[in-house]
Amino acid sequence: MSVFEDKVLYTGTILSEINGKKVTSMSNTFQNCYDLTTAPVIPSSVTNMDSTFAWCPSLTTAPTIPNSVTGMFGTFNGCTSLTTAPTIPNSVTSMCYTFAYCTSLTTAPAIPNSVTNMWSTFSGCTSLAGTIEVNANPTFYDDCLKSTKITGITGSCSQTTKDRLMATK
Repeated sequence: MSVFEDKVLYTGTILSEINGKKVTSMSNTFQNCYDLTTAPVIPSSVTNMDSTFAWCPSLTTAPTIPNSVTGMFGTFNGCTSLTTAPTIPNSVTSMCYTFAYCTSLTTAPAIPNSVTNMWSTFSGCTSLAGTIEVNANPTFYDDCLKSTKITGITGSCSQTTKDRLMATK
C-alpha cells in the first residue's frame, strides 16, 4: 500500500519512522503522481526504491539516493521530463528498468561496481548520448541501452561487459 494514495502533488517531509519502525521501503510510493515535479528527500533508512517515482512524467528533479538503498527496480521508469540522473550509491545492486523511457534524460549516472542487474536500465532513453561510465560487470543487461545514442562506455568494467552492453543498443 502506498503512503500517498491520493496521488496529489506532494510537498511535505517523508517520515523516517512510523509507529517506532524505520521506513525501509518506498516501493510504488509516488508511482503515477503525474504532477510531481521535484522529489522529496528520501530517508536514510530506505533500502527499497522499486518503482518509487515510476510514471511521474512531470518529475524534473530526482532526489539524492541514500547509501542504504539496494533496490532501484523501475525507480524512475517513464519519468519523461527527467534530464539528469542522480548519483547511484555503491550499495545498489538492481538497476533493472531504473531509467527506462526517460526520454529527456541527457546525462547518465556512473554505474557503481555493486550493480549486478542492468536489464533495460536505459531502454528507451532516446536523448541519452555520448559515453556512460560503468564500473560494474552485471549478470543481466538485456536491452540496457536500447534506443539510446550512447557511443561508448568508460569505467572499470571489463571489455567483455563494454562490448555486451554496447550490443544492447
